Amino acid sequence: MIRLVERLFRAAESRPWTVALALSAPTWVALVRMLLERYLSFTERHLGRQPLPWFLHIAFFYLALLTSLGAVLSLFAKVDWRRAHNLVGMGLLLGTLPPLIDVVALGRGQFAYEYTPGLASIPWLLYRPPNVLPPGETTVLWLSIALMAAYTARTTRSAWRTALVGVVSYGMVLTHLVLAPTAIAVVARATELAPSEWRIVFFGAFALGGVLLAAGASWRFVARLPQAVLPALFVLVGAQLAGAWSGAVWLVVAHFFLAGVGFAIANDWYDRKEDVAQGRAPSPVDGDLAGFITVVPAAMALNLVAFRAEAGVALIGFAIVSHAYHADPLRLKCVFPLSYKTEGLLGGLAAVAGASVVSQSLSASTLWALLVVALGTPVALVFKDWKDVEGDAAAGVRTAFVVAQARGVPGRVALAIAVGLLLAALGVSAAYVVATRGWTPWAQAAAVFAVAAPLWVFLVKRPSLAVYGGMVGAELFLVCAVLGLAPSVGGG
Repeated sequence: MIRLVERLFRAAESRPWTVALALSAPTWVALVRMLLERYLSFTERHLGRQPLPWFLHIAFFYLALLTSLGAVLSLFAKVDWRRAHNLVGMGLLLGTLPPLIDVVALGRGQFAYEYTPGLASIPWLLYRPPNVLPPGETTVLWLSIALMAAYTARTTRSAWRTALVGVVSYGMVLTHLVLAPTAIAVVARATELAPSEWRIVFFGAFALGGVLLAAGASWRFVARLPQAVLPALFVLVGAQLAGAWSGAVWLVVAHFFLAGVGFAIANDWYDRKEDVAQGRAPSPVDGDLAGFITVVPAAMALNLVAFRAEAGVALIGFAIVSHAYHADPLRLKCVFPLSYKTEGLLGGLAAVAGASVVSQSLSASTLWALLVVALGTPVALVFKDWKDVEGDAAAGVRTAFVVAQARGVPGRVALAIAVGLLLAALGVSAAYVVATRGWTPWAQAAAVFAVAAPLWVFLVKRPSLAVYGGMVGAELFLVCAVLGLAPSVGGG
């Protein structure tokens, strides 16, 4: 038995990591579990759940376990995150066994695998038969924890690291089985949605957080937060333009935020040449990590399609356009002025997604407003390329500033034009808020940010700080504008 485990460890260590390989184990377990549960657990009972969300829930649950336990090995056993994924992925295949064990132990149709949200009665022993944690599930969970500890002992020869990995792995299992479902139940009640709609969001967030932590790139999340938040804000803009908010809006906001996280952080990899030319320190985000964090939110869109078709389609469109924007071979961000039009399309897709969950039939005025958002977004965002002029020029990225520089336009003049465009875009939007809801406190705050953000960009001498502050100011403007358009918040 020990020799077999050793051979499996070595095979996992030697296998080259790919995004497809990382996704294959959770996908396979989901396929097998879905079929086995259907015919061994549910038997003649009505299925009671939609097949696609059920499959995606199982797949993302195991994907979240993959990256969470992979992070445990990376942090405490000092294993490269890719090798950790291979090792944990091998262990995940044990997840196909519980229905086979439980049908023998308890009988066909006499067991199930359900969550029990709440912290009052935590299954500390990972055992609660027959409908939560029956014997087969318990056996496999404890075996998985033991394998995590065994690999740590084999690799580090450290008793305290082995014990720590065992304890933290146990905590990760409880987190996925109890804490996450409890949080999901709370959010589902608050938004008046089914828990099945939120499960993918939570487990998808775990998957992204786990891999970023394991790869040492969590600080890039903080640095890229303004860019990551922007798609979510455009969802709120679109929802407000279409009418009153609903709980489903926040679901779509969460999906677009995670897609924005993947898009923004992956940009480190695709912009590596520009960053080197600009003199920036190398980012820990490599091609493998960039691929993983962009594919996961795109796959999550399938669950959104099952419940909110238009928003899901818009999210898939966002994933495709964002990939075309910064990835080879298209890399549309290098093509002037198509790069800015592409950014407008991204903002428009997010706004359409938000509007679609508020109203199934959008009025002509709403559609015109959404078009203005798509056209105004690239106008407002020209300023963001001010921080990378030298790097973009060296790497052949034709931004507005690079084109202006090539035509002999002084940098401060080009910046003044970009700042003017930002001021115009925010000013028109502020005027719309005032015309719609009046000179409310939120409208006044929006007007302040509409002026403050452009002034900050123009007056701050350090380009990176100027752009970062300008982006934050523009996003605060969007928040105030959205709240100013809401009758229940901005009226008066």
